[in-house]
Amino acid sequence: MNRATQKSFARAATAASAVALVLSIGLGAPAARADEAEAKALFKAMSDYLGAQKAIAFDYDTNLEFVTTDQQKLALASSGAVTLSRPDKIRATRTGGFAEVEMVFDGKTLTLHRKDDNLFAQAEAPGSIDNLIDTLRDKYHRPVPGADLLTSNVYEQLMPLVVDTKDLGSGVIGGVECKPGPDDKAGR
Repeated sequence: MNRATQKSFARAATAASAVALVLSIGLGAPAARADEAEAKALFKAMSDYLGAQKAIAFDYDTNLEFVTTDQQKLALASSGAVTLSRPDKIRATRTGGFAEVEMVFDGKTLTLHRKDDNLFAQAEAPGSIDNLIDTLRDKYHRPVPGADLLTSNVYEQLMPLVVDTKDLGSGVIGGVECKPGPDDKAGR
């Protein structure tokens, strides 16, 4: 490519960039709607993917933060693992935060075991994992943080609570950049 052609391409690219900038400024509202629609579509795709999985297993790290009456902010760190088999089996463990706990649900009975004190508790909750989550929240007043992500209908559970949507792009999980999108079946 000769120098004149390169300059011509550079001018065309600059002009196209300027036009794109003007259009994006002038048409800001439709772009915002498109961004909202795209964010909802990504969330719907993620929800459908999670709900379709018959088996899910993952490890997690979490922090429970709270403020004392002396206005001191504290965080209790813990780690654990979850193994789920739809429609009605789940096992979860948590170590740290002053307790070592295991939860097992076999489709009929929920069993909790606090290993460090060797304490057990059981509750009848026949049905699916979705039913277990509802029973814990409604009957026992024990909502489980993040449990809505384990239901078979994540989108229907969470979208009514959404007041704003944004696609914030990729994130980093376990040191790996993860990008949502239909071309990325592994979620990475």
